[in-house]
Amino acid sequence: MFSLAKLALAYKSHNKQFKQIRNAWQFWFAVSFVFKAQCGSYCIALLTT
Repeated sequence: MFSLAKLALAYKSHNKQFKQIRNAWQFWFAVSFVFKAQCGSYCIALLTT
């Protein structure tokens, strides 16, 4: 059986991992958003010239 201390430690480590995953997702979302915005402006510039 798990003791309460082991359960609390497991919960804390899982929360830390999920926080890192969330931060990584937000980073890649921001990178993809900037990339799409830049590509969109280049495509519009090419079409209008």
